[in-house]
Amino acid sequence: MKKLTLSAVAVATIALVITFGSPYIALYQIRTAIAERDAEAISDHVDFPALRENLKGQVLGGIMAAMDAPELKSNPFAGVGQALGAAMVGPMIDTLVSPAGLIALMQRTPTAPDTATGTSGASEKPNYKLSFKGWSKVILRRADTDGSEGALTLRRFGLWDWKLTSIEIPADAMKR
Repeated sequence: MKKLTLSAVAVATIALVITFGSPYIALYQIRTAIAERDAEAISDHVDFPALRENLKGQVLGGIMAAMDAPELKSNPFAGVGQALGAAMVGPMIDTLVSPAGLIALMQRTPTAPDTATGTSGASEKPNYKLSFKGWSKVILRRADTDGSEGALTLRRFGLWDWKLTSIEIPADAMKR
């Protein structure tokens, strides 16, 4: 009886560790797929319809906010520009938010070598912080910033599977 109880506790502990460690495993798999430029593997970890809708909403919100500028309120062509921008956002996001598009967007480019030290800035790994927002949502942000650089949101699909569902675009990027 004592062995059975000990075995049950061990199995429960392993299941708990895997359940709460599964977002880290998913992020590792996403990072590996991006590094290897494996579009099929990236597809397994991204909820493309949810991600497209998330990005369309953010970009359209940025366009609407830009059109509220006082100098554009009196411009008779502002409405035409707003309608044209809104019409272009959907197809543009649909094209970019694909396995190949995500790999291209997320692929890190190496930085120029530091002439004083002779080292490349690309060798420094950024520090990320993963925070649980309930049972089925985690948010990944850079830990060494104030949080204004944006974030990635993963949602639980099943018990141990996680998919990227949104990318928070930094506020200053929307102003450009």
